[in-house]
Amino acid sequence: MPSLRQTVITLSAALLLLCVRAEATTYMMVSDADLAAQASAIAEVSVESADVSPAKGAPATDYLVSVERVIQGSLPGSSLIVRVPGGLRPDGMGLKIWGAPEFAAGERALLFLAPNRDGSFRILHLMLGAFHVARDAQGASLAVRNLSEAQEVRLPGAADRAEERGSRDLGKFREWLTDRALGVERKADYFTSRQPVQNLAAPHTFFLRNGLKMRWFEFDQRLNVSWRAHSSGQPAVPGGGFNEFKAALNAWNHATDTNIRYVYAGETQDTSGLSGFDGINTIIFDQNFPEDFSCETGGVLAKGGPWLDAADRGTFNGETFIRIAGGDIATNSGLECFFQRTGNPGKSAEELFGHELGHTLGLGHSCGDDASGSCANRAKNDALMRAFIHGDGRGARLSSDDLAGIQVLYGTGTTTTPRRGPAPPANLKATVTGLSIRLDWKDQSSNEKGFRVYRSVGNGALTLLTTLAPNAKTYTDSNLAASTKYTYLIASFNNKGETRGPQITRTTAAAKAGGRPAGN
Repeated sequence: MPSLRQTVITLSAALLLLCVRAEATTYMMVSDADLAAQASAIAEVSVESADVSPAKGAPATDYLVSVERVIQGSLPGSSLIVRVPGGLRPDGMGLKIWGAPEFAAGERALLFLAPNRDGSFRILHLMLGAFHVARDAQGASLAVRNLSEAQEVRLPGAADRAEERGSRDLGKFREWLTDRALGVERKADYFTSRQPVQNLAAPHTFFLRNGLKMRWFEFDQRLNVSWRAHSSGQPAVPGGGFNEFKAALNAWNHATDTNIRYVYAGETQDTSGLSGFDGINTIIFDQNFPEDFSCETGGVLAKGGPWLDAADRGTFNGETFIRIAGGDIATNSGLECFFQRTGNPGKSAEELFGHELGHTLGLGHSCGDDASGSCANRAKNDALMRAFIHGDGRGARLSSDDLAGIQVLYGTGTTTTPRRGPAPPANLKATVTGLSIRLDWKDQSSNEKGFRVYRSVGNGALTLLTTLAPNAKTYTDSNLAASTKYTYLIASFNNKGETRGPQITRTTAAAKAGGRPAGN
């Protein structure tokens, strides 16, 4: 296995060329006692190296760690593989999950672990079960979590438990966990106001990759970005959460002085967006994350963010941005209790969905990434994108701070949009025959994975109609309505993204008496 230094250099170079997905995570704090109760093992480890995980499915990073001390449970040897979501997949796709813990060579950590089927281990509740070992100004050891890239929710009336987000004296924390593993439960005496000398992560306003912000360039061409909702719906939310998701989309569409065009394109059965880039922007409900959510113990509620190709860039107002290629959001199973206890399930869902959509637009958190969670600035404290969900019935309401951030990405300006992915299809033609429209185009690319046919009816939004195989040059849309306007767009795509060709509009023939179209 290569060293971490070698791997990081390799990953950094590779990610400049590959599609990367950036996700944000929403969670409810899990207490140390509950983490310990759920963990099969708790160990202090030293990180030796990192490598691309060979496991199938979503990309992950495998950390080789040496076990320094087992505090609870048992482990199979003096070293083991700890698998963390995000990184590169063997086929070249990349996945960056904001909030997932990252480790450096030689770093020490205290980890709450659970086994995977293949003999590797995972960290419980993503970043919540990962404590980095750091030093304070006096050189004493602390156990510190990095929560800067995740958003916290709190149930109404629940205690703030700010100490859970802060530092722990490593020695006292270890003793408390050891006693607990032996059946001796005592008061937690290890929380401290001492801070590590070096911050694990600086607060941010935008999702950054290699120092660049991210944005959709489709809006500059007055193109819509379509979103679909999985037909299962969100349990415990009125009507399955579909109207709440639409409201969350519209909250961003109504941002003043911006060109955002998020549109709702209906329901879908597709779930592949969580494991690979499929070009369909989807919110998927009630998914089985590695650990289910519980109102009693907490956990991860939702994940969401944009797919990216870090090498695909354009300029806006003279600044270089990475082009967003797609987005996906998923909610965890077990959220029924959370929505019910907020007293207003619809508005709570709307705020949760709206926050995750903000991440898919390229925004990070406004404030509240520190242990206290406080935001001294009122506009930032009111922000939909602050690091803590309000849960007070406001729904997906933007503050002036949200508007200021989103205007940087999508305000009035000039843009240069270089081609991404394969060459676009050209010479699109449409031939009307009764209630059918035949589309023909020129395939200008040699590296596409296929073509997508988008269609709008009347003055509606363009939505995905079908996906075709590579080298396709024609498609017939049949059984259409009479005297109806249809607009089509053909796009080529591959793992690096999608490139859209021109649009074309045609109107079907009028129906004759008896319902048959003229000309038949």
